[in-house]
Amino acid sequence: MPDGSASTEERTFNTGIEARSSLSVKEIEWSLVPFVRLAYNVLEELHDTGTPFNIDDVAERVRKRMANPAAIQAVDCRATMWRSEVATPGKGYKKYFKINPMPPKSVQTSDRVDSLLEYLQSMALKFKEEGRENTFSSYICTRNSIGKFLAGNDICLHDIDRAFVEKYAQWLLDQGAAPSTQSFYLRTLRATLNHAGEKGIIAIDSEMFLGLNTKANYDRKDKEANLPDRRTLLRIATIDLAKDAKLDLARDMFMFAFYCRGMELTDILGLTTDNIHNGILTYRRRGKGLEKNIVLDTQARRIIAKYRQKEGSDLFPLRKMYEGQLITSIKFKVALWLREIGRLMGLNTLSFGMNIAIWQRLVAQVEPTELLGQ
Repeated sequence: MPDGSASTEERTFNTGIEARSSLSVKEIEWSLVPFVRLAYNVLEELHDTGTPFNIDDVAERVRKRMANPAAIQAVDCRATMWRSEVATPGKGYKKYFKINPMPPKSVQTSDRVDSLLEYLQSMALKFKEEGRENTFSSYICTRNSIGKFLAGNDICLHDIDRAFVEKYAQWLLDQGAAPSTQSFYLRTLRATLNHAGEKGIIAIDSEMFLGLNTKANYDRKDKEANLPDRRTLLRIATIDLAKDAKLDLARDMFMFAFYCRGMELTDILGLTTDNIHNGILTYRRRGKGLEKNIVLDTQARRIIAKYRQKEGSDLFPLRKMYEGQLITSIKFKVALWLREIGRLMGLNTLSFGMNIAIWQRLVAQVEPTELLGQ
């Protein structure tokens, strides 16, 4: 605006995604993610040219790309960092993207290089130069948190003591930070002070964080406590879901994964009839690529027969049902269906990855002599 104030303009894009008026936004949220990312890609390209542009320039490019279905399919929502200096997604979509926070402006409280916020920022930028984006983000987030705790001030590294750390830990607690968040910030602060100690800037106090929440896997017992027990798993396997084909499919895939000694959803979506020979399922696990050979039991074979397709070789019909959609979108649908099944079972949550943990827990409860029939 001429007077220097900000103005807001909007443009509407038709994604072509149809939805019933009664359909929850959550049901189609993942379907919209590629379009959000495509718009960001255009913004990033225009931003990096260094030349002025306006919303009409953005809208024109976005529409041209949306006219090409192949361009939508080519969008990789997780391939690169979402740079917050270019744009940030709305609150409801932040969980779907890897955010690269913009480094805050330097705090001009002291020219010394041993002030905490300045030291955190210098370490963050060093990690960024090394290409360690995740670590860079961790240190920037910690710097921002401590900056809020200090209310815009800074503190000399030499002045940090046990009392300061305890006050910061209590402040995190008062702010409603989850235990995992508290642990994250305290561990990053401890690593920063250890680094400064190794550089000879301060003396390392090995007891400064003693007794505070600095454990990375604090919630493992809580997660195990939330796993369905054997009786609940049997209810999931036998509940009649014939009136809802989507829930029925999600349940069958969950149980198939369990019968196959625990599998990830990504691995199941890639299974075809070529993976089965003489009653043995052979596949490579996502990530490490380890080959697994599983003898299919009666229940696993029954599920395969239920979804045997006249056309196509996929063991389960999801990719055919949602042809043209991203795998991430399909996975999100399955997650929603499983959550609904969990609600029917009276569970706080039910996620696909639980089938692996349930299998491991049940096997661990079996005595070796029972396996031998002794």
